[in-house]
Amino acid sequence: MGRLRGTGHRGGHRRRSRQAVVEFGLPARVGRVLGRAREVASGGTRLVSRPDAPLAFVPQLKPRVWGGERLKARVADPPAEPVGESWELSDVDGSVSATPDGVPLRELLARHGDAIVGDGWDPARPGRFPLLVKLLETRQDLSVQVHPDDETAARCGLGPAGKTEAWYVLDAAPGARIWAGLEPGTDRGALERALARGEVARVLHAIEPRAGDAIPVPGGTVHALGAGLELVEIQQTSDVTFRLWDWGRVGLDGRPRELHVREALEVIRWDAPPPAPAPPRPVAQDGAARRRLIDGAPFVIDELAEFDEGGAPLDTGGRFRIVIPVAGRVLVVTSGGRLERTAPDLALVPAAAGRWRLHGSRDARVLLVQRPPA
Repeated sequence: MGRLRGTGHRGGHRRRSRQAVVEFGLPARVGRVLGRAREVASGGTRLVSRPDAPLAFVPQLKPRVWGGERLKARVADPPAEPVGESWELSDVDGSVSATPDGVPLRELLARHGDAIVGDGWDPARPGRFPLLVKLLETRQDLSVQVHPDDETAARCGLGPAGKTEAWYVLDAAPGARIWAGLEPGTDRGALERALARGEVARVLHAIEPRAGDAIPVPGGTVHALGAGLELVEIQQTSDVTFRLWDWGRVGLDGRPRELHVREALEVIRWDAPPPAPAPPRPVAQDGAARRRLIDGAPFVIDELAEFDEGGAPLDTGGRFRIVIPVAGRVLVVTSGGRLERTAPDLALVPAAAGRWRLHGSRDARVLLVQRPPA
């Protein structure tokens, strides 16, 4: 993206290794292997023989009426329309990610699902990859919308999972807002009256985000992203969205976009408190400073920064990891290969990798996403 800048690292807990931290760029020893990284592991078909190798995927751009121009740099031949989303890792029907070699994620899962996903994968009843990762750029306010939680999705036949998500703010223009949750005392009747008057924003809880904020958005939460934001969005694998309000605008086809007021009112969690930026907490980690940003089902998000020369030793613990650099460069090293990533290109570390290591440039800041233990 054009502006992958954020607030400086605000502290974490680290265990210092004996190796020095270099002043600029990657450590010399790590820098020497970067040139060989793509030769060792392309993130593509070689996983067929090495299911413990890190994986890369090709971004998928999604035109949106509220989108902008910066995400178009993610691909060589972008669409002419404004782009609001780049799907970086997806197993949603019709938008399944593929490696640079053209191998679909779903094919990799059919061959090596247990090795890639790890805990929770049932070869007898294979499902979809459980998480979806997007980059977003908002030039206009998004629609006021809601997604179902797991319980509602199951009860209403909306798919195998709900759509809980979280935002990591990469950049926020002055005055940018996020609406998340209802103001205290807002019941169904109050929301219906606000919709009828076209005054929905009055009953929504507003947040003024800043770069580096991590905001959990449980399924059933009414929300809308405001204009002037760049974010990473991490969510369950679901594309179920019910629009309550779209600010009276028309879509890219010149017609008003469809609303789903009746369905939305049925899936809202009326008793849920409004979300807020999650306060980070230090996590013990050798070779880097680590903070827990989001904790709990259906995913955990940590932030790593200030890498030592030897990098950060990590272990999948039998569950996949998603590495999302939001600043700088990283090198993912597993027993199956090496893969260099430059922000915001992500890497998927298969569960079968076991012990692995993450190296970062001096300015690197990385989101590490995993599912919590069962």
